[in-house]
Amino acid sequence: VFYLWSIIPIGLYLWERQTRLSRGSIPMVVSRVEWIAPVLAVHFRPIDKSLFDFEEGTYVMLNCPFISQAEWHPFTISSARGDLFTGDRVSLETGEKVIPIPPPTNAPNHIKKKWKKYCPVSLYSKLNNDQTYDTLLDHHETAYHDFVSVH
Repeated sequence: VFYLWSIIPIGLYLWERQTRLSRGSIPMVVSRVEWIAPVLAVHFRPIDKSLFDFEEGTYVMLNCPFISQAEWHPFTISSARGDLFTGDRVSLETGEKVIPIPPPTNAPNHIKKKWKKYCPVSLYSKLNNDQTYDTLLDHHETAYHDFVSVH
């Protein structure tokens, strides 16, 4: 008789454990950790954004395997829901913020339509009209600096 009453609770327990294991295996990249007294702020992003869905104010359990394989620490997500898909564009090589550069005025229309060039902020003041555009970054050499912040 006991096994009839225990099938549903044990099944729910096993389902919850499987869900926890699958959600806990999403790889993340920590981009910054800072101490803002009295709060530890961790900025991270998932490697595959489509696997991580969140709402601000919910808890996330983080594990640092370098310190301990078994310890999980609760943090509150303080980022807004759209933070993974917006942000400043940065150079993939250096991480420096970049700004879009308009196409040359004398460029043909077919080049103006495809033009997506970016310049690092530190080099923007040195950019002038006489300089060639060879030093600019292409669109595929930049990305959004997107992250989720937890405290």
